[in-house]
Amino acid sequence: MRPATRSGYRTYTPEEHLRVFSACHLVIEEMLRQGRTVVFDATNLTEAFRRPLLDLARRQGVPTQIILFTAPLKVIRRRLKDRAAGIGMDGVSDADWSIFSRLRPGQEAITDAHWVVDSSRAIRQDLDRLVGLIQDARNDPSS
Repeated sequence: MRPATRSGYRTYTPEEHLRVFSACHLVIEEMLRQGRTVVFDATNLTEAFRRPLLDLARRQGVPTQIILFTAPLKVIRRRLKDRAAGIGMDGVSDADWSIFSRLRPGQEAITDAHWVVDSSRAIRQDLDRLVGLIQDARNDPSS
């Protein structure tokens, strides 16, 4: 895998995505086997990339929740511009507006149950909902 830095090595190609996510799936599967709770925060633009995660969870007998975080394009553009300028960096992604613009047309609708969170608004209630779902699942003896 290429380093996840701002060094310009990342390509954001489907092949790179597949390699990275395949490794993530192995780690997630092992964590679920150990009875751990997993939150996988990632860009899963297509059904082909979402399905393996859902199938993995189903095989392990654990509940899943898909959350689509979105925002108006002008907000996304501003956030990516700020990231490129080093303002408010809270992660290691080097994706910028050009990468977002290249990947966005390939985004497929989510057909499984999910909820949408507009991250340009206050999201505290949505985060509380997610925490509640996780706590409920952890306390449910059947899961």
